[in-house]
Amino acid sequence: MAEFEIEKNVPLPSGHGRWAFVKDMEVGDSFLILDKCASQKIKQYCVYNNLPDMQFASRTQHNGETRIWRIK
Repeated sequence: MAEFEIEKNVPLPSGHGRWAFVKDMEVGDSFLILDKCASQKIKQYCVYNNLPDMQFASRTQHNGETRIWRIK
């Protein structure tokens, strides 16, 4: 079993996270991803950041790449 060291007073880095760019997307915009779990992560990001008006859809394309679209 691994041991962990508890540390105090370590500041949380500022920033909006890996998926912050989705706030700038307009309906119809899309991007390619390598991580097939990304669509779920984006949903979680939108819920956590109170973005209920944003919805996304993902599809695996014929070449095996996954693309995510903003649909709302």
